[in-house]
Amino acid sequence: PVPWDGQTSGELQCAGNWIAATYYNDERASESFAADGWLRTGDVATMDSDCTYDPAGISEMLSLMTDEVDVVIASPYHPQGGVLNVPMHRLFLSKNLSRVYNWILGINLYTYTSLFRVYRNSVVKQVSFKASGFLSTAEILVDAIHQGFKIKEFPTQLCLRQYGDSKIKLAKVMM
Repeated sequence: PVPWDGQTSGELQCAGNWIAATYYNDERASESFAADGWLRTGDVATMDSDCTYDPAGISEMLSLMTDEVDVVIASPYHPQGGVLNVPMHRLFLSKNLSRVYNWILGINLYTYTSLFRVYRNSVVKQVSFKASGFLSTAEILVDAIHQGFKIKEFPTQLCLRQYGDSKIKLAKVMM
């Protein structure tokens, strides 16, 4: 268990028949396994609690974490991604925010607003942010980009919220 102190981050752990004895050429492979056989990746995964993204995508996202990638972000707006039953106003806001970030940063990502991500632990330790909630998702990614971390997008499907209600404050986002 991870303490809910706002400081301590957890760690993504995996188990299953598809887990190999090494992890991305990690020379410390034997040290990477817990006593119960779970692989301790050192990576950190985040996702919305409303199931707008399928949690099963984490394993595919992990496979994209190579030596050249520090953050994998789920991207429904990627040409191979998709959107299902999401309100038009939400798509309009998210896609246009991404366009603005691309223009300001001079790079080309399809989305900045997806919270469904996998980070190297080094990114989590070095990136700083002040915002909370929805605004922090883009702030974290922008700071990671400014610090030179490499981002890869994972094409996936964004679905209509399955649980809970939106906490986004539109007036705050638009200001």
